[in-house]
Amino acid sequence: MLDEADGVIARANDEVLTVAEDHLLLENLGSQMCFRLRGTSSQGTFFNLQQTTFSVSRLSATCGPHRYILERTRPFKRERCVKVLGAGEDAPVTIARTSPELGGDLVITRTPAGEALPLADLAFLTWGISLVDLPRQTRRI
Repeated sequence: MLDEADGVIARANDEVLTVAEDHLLLENLGSQMCFRLRGTSSQGTFFNLQQTTFSVSRLSATCGPHRYILERTRPFKRERCVKVLGAGEDAPVTIARTSPELGGDLVITRTPAGEALPLADLAFLTWGISLVDLPRQTRRI
């Protein structure tokens, strides 16, 4: 994962996601018909991302105490809107948008509400989205 100046924010492979000094052990628990990714940080925080419908158009995630919804913006488009679920009656708030590019990159654009998004959450969500929305042979986030 790179920032706007091409500085490395996080690194990932099929088993470990490294964000700063934190390492998340990744487990892809999905099958051909269902996507599910689980992570456990070196600090004991649990991360979970899974599809909530028959298709992968809507994903839900839990990153420690935070809950997220990741929805495709249009049918047959791989662009997603990432929303954080508030406590109680609060409506979901859009914190980021993702869009794959032809070269295999995934572009993440944070909204002003997403500036406080924890970096580990952003890296985990982005890695999960890349597993679903990017071609298998090219994965750069």
